Amino acid sequence: MRVVILIIGLLFSGLSYAQSPGLQNNALDDLLGQFHTQTALWEPIILQSMWGLFWGLAVISLVWNAIQLVLHDKGMVDFIAFLFNRVMTIGLSVWLITNASALAWAIINTFQKVAGLLSTSQEGFSPSNVFELGLSIAHKVYSAASGFSVGDTLILGICAVIILVVFAMIAAEMCILIVGAYVLVSGGIIVMAFLGSEWTRDHAINYFTTVLGMAVQLFVMQLIIIIGYSMFSGFLTQAGDGSADYLVMVGMCIVYFALVRVVPNMATSLATGRFVFGSGS
Repeated sequence: MRVVILIIGLLFSGLSYAQSPGLQNNALDDLLGQFHTQTALWEPIILQSMWGLFWGLAVISLVWNAIQLVLHDKGMVDFIAFLFNRVMTIGLSVWLITNASALAWAIINTFQKVAGLLSTSQEGFSPSNVFELGLSIAHKVYSAASGFSVGDTLILGICAVIILVVFAMIAAEMCILIVGAYVLVSGGIIVMAFLGSEWTRDHAINYFTTVLGMAVQLFVMQLIIIIGYSMFSGFLTQAGDGSADYLVMVGMCIVYFALVRVVPNMATSLATGRFVFGSGS
């Protein structure tokens, strides 16, 4: 028993240090910034490497369709119309490939801007802010533990650790989704090379479908984070003196984590048109 209390005491001392005014809990944001910087460096390399595939598919498609015109004994008017259509299609494809990343970020940023307008908090959509909120709640539980018996103090100590771990997992879910957006937007542009042929064009269009799905997921997750941030921030000022209040908070944190994990995945049906209930994921 003494060992357990000692371990929890050490954890609480770490919480006290984390709550000091001079400490900035921005490590997760810095990590995301590094991923953003590194993935952005991929884009020019991928673009330079994919043009060969694009033009190869475009030439094959052009030659095949031209042969079909000859075999069906089409006239000059049909050939000119076909050539004009093909030039316009290739031109639009080149523009989409060149601006794919910018268009993808425009879609994602638009959704996030709308979610930001719905927020009543000044805190941004940041894993560091969420984890810092978890630290604040755990510290609140730690501060309240001093007025209870040894048994209750032990229970509250376990509650504080669980709350901190759950909020760390929520921040991890946010990081996974944000890093996934960085990787898919920058690395996924390689599939845009398939715009060169009508036989493979659907694979390229799926890039924007995937981006739309990511934008919807981030949008819905941001809405859930906004609601949760307001709810748990209120707990910091309205928590009661009984240990039961903190046990209820543990349950709320676990339910909140489940919502953050599942609901954004369900929202992707808005982009794909196929509803998936992901409670088992």
